[in-house]
Amino acid sequence: MEQTLTVKIRIQPNKQQEQLLTQSSQAYIKVVNGLVSEMVEDKKSTKKTSKDVKANLNSAVKNQAIKYELCQPLSGKFSLVHSKDVIY
Repeated sequence: MEQTLTVKIRIQPNKQQEQLLTQSSQAYIKVVNGLVSEMVEDKKSTKKTSKDVKANLNSAVKNQAIKYELCQPLSGKFSLVHSKDVIY
C-alpha cells in the first residue's frame, strides 16, 4: 500500500540564493499572467507546451504554469498571480 508523507521544511537561503528565488518567482508570475491574459483575449484555453513558453525557467516549471492557466475558469473571472501566491 502506497502512502504519501508531506513534510514542511523551512529554507534559509543566502543572499545569492534568495535573489535567484526572487527572479524565478517573478519569471513564473510573468509567464502565468501572460498565459491567462492570452486566454482571456482569445476566450479559450491555449494549447501550449513548454517549448512555446519563452522564459528562463525549466520545462517542469513552465508546464506547471501552463497547468495553472488551464485550471482558470472561462467565466471571465480570472485571477492574476501575485508574488505572495508563490510558495518556495
